[in-house]
Amino acid sequence: MKKRVVQLITGLATAGMLAATGFVGTQTIRGVMPAETTETVEYKMEENEVDWLSIGQDMSNALSEGFTQTTQYTKIEDMARKFTEDTGFYWSIARINSVGFQGKVYALRSEGRKQKYLFVCTQTKTNGPICICGLLTIKNSLSQFKYDDGIIYTYDNDANISEIKSYCVSADGCRMVQRESARSNEGDKFEKLRKKYNSANRIY
Repeated sequence: MKKRVVQLITGLATAGMLAATGFVGTQTIRGVMPAETTETVEYKMEENEVDWLSIGQDMSNALSEGFTQTTQYTKIEDMARKFTEDTGFYWSIARINSVGFQGKVYALRSEGRKQKYLFVCTQTKTNGPICICGLLTIKNSLSQFKYDDGIIYTYDNDANISEIKSYCVSADGCRMVQRESARSNEGDKFEKLRKKYNSANRIY
């Protein structure tokens, strides 16, 4: 599955279906963040999210530095169908929303033997191109991608340490923004975020 996801992204790039536009700086969501939320930071893909990216430095940099991947698709169903054809695995579509972003947000989900994948995509205009603004992965087979109140949650394990993270889409719909992160050795901080994860809905 991992190899096929690599081939999928490589194929999209080779075909000219992705166009990268750069962004540098910290993304702040104004006016809609809950009061208790910590300051957001620009989303940097960490090892857990990019360990499958053996597809060349340019595309790896594009995803890790928060570039927007603009596709030729205007219908998410066509995009999911192409993903399914190219990887041989079914990609489900979930329509969600994100705090601070007014456009359409889609979650394309699939899973292989070792990882679960979630592409987060946006569409800022009706019949406009769909953009891939981030990819999340989970290695723990018992964990799920979850969603509640415009926030996406991941729960994963690294050795004996568990980690929960929450994400939203940037105000311009171009990037993923990491809102909160807590590890299981961080006491109350972890328990507070775990309660949010447990009460959220699974993304199917």
